[in-house]
Amino acid sequence: MFSVAESVQAVEKNGDKLFTKELPRGRHCSFIKLSDGWGLKVYLRKDQRDDAHLHQTRAAVHGLGPETGPAFDVKVNEKDYFVYTTEVVETVYQGCYFYQVAPGGGESSEAHTQRVALIDKWQEEADELKAELDTTIGWDFKDSFPSNWGLKNGQLICIDFS
Repeated sequence: MFSVAESVQAVEKNGDKLFTKELPRGRHCSFIKLSDGWGLKVYLRKDQRDDAHLHQTRAAVHGLGPETGPAFDVKVNEKDYFVYTTEVVETVYQGCYFYQVAPGGGESSEAHTQRVALIDKWQEEADELKAELDTTIGWDFKDSFPSNWGLKNGQLICIDFS
């Protein structure tokens, strides 16, 4: 894992890219990859960072989310950012070829059948994950779709706790 000082430097270095298309992002946070194993989730609001960090940390204890590291605040160009360290895992979106198949007429019937089967497989597992997050840590995974599902040791986990 990276030190807070190294992480602060990464946020400062990427300050102009935060919340743009130049970095991966969701509705509430930008993501900075530090290494193959660790990255940073950067928020504009402290309460959103704190809630996401709490839920992800609780999920990680039960194997339902990536590991977390420290949370900290950074000021870049007079703007406050609220950050925490997170383990990096591959998203289902990155890992499944069915999102790389051209939609529409260019897809063979065999590719279409495989794509639909993969979507159904992941959706069933995501529904089970959603239920397990609710019963285990009391959190409702409302934004469940392939970019917010990750794979860790072959198991589906949640990666977006915003």
